[in-house]
Amino acid sequence: MRPPPAPARWPPPRSHRPGSRLTPAMQVSSLQSLKRALSGGGFTLISELTIETEQRAGTLVGIPVRGVNLERELRAVRRRRPALTGAARMFWRWLVDRTK
Repeated sequence: MRPPPAPARWPPPRSHRPGSRLTPAMQVSSLQSLKRALSGGGFTLISELTIETEQRAGTLVGIPVRGVNLERELRAVRRRRPALTGAARMFWRWLVDRTK
């Protein structure tokens, strides 16, 4: 049996006020793992495309987050071999040129 949820506090603790930095409580390596973790409660920030199926099924609900500057470092990733060909090679070179 789970304990009852803690009541919301107002005003929120200093760590939860605008301008504060939060530390992630958990990091997962796959979107499926993240979606399974959500079934136990809580929330996350995730791409709308990632939860399209679950929203249609009614198992997850998403709301737009506006007015917040969210930055994330992305990586361009490819297999080392075989070598890229054609348009893929040109695009990869374009990306590499922008990281210099």
